[in-house]
Amino acid sequence: MSRIPRTRALWSKGDQSPAQRTPPLASYHCVYARAWVEVKRNYGLTVTAPEKTRLGEMLETCPADGTRRGR
Repeated sequence: MSRIPRTRALWSKGDQSPAQRTPPLASYHCVYARAWVEVKRNYGLTVTAPEKTRLGEMLETCPADGTRRGR
């Protein structure tokens, strides 16, 4: 039974864009933003202006050598 509230909490976060909610761990922002952009590109989805701004900020945390932080 303790899993139900956690699952519902995750569902409520699942429909929020990076402009509305970002991972609390800043070191994960690069990985999260890259994954978000990849999904948008793969499915031909649009990006809102606030989402684009926040994704840009998050992508600026990525290391210059192309490695992935947060893993």
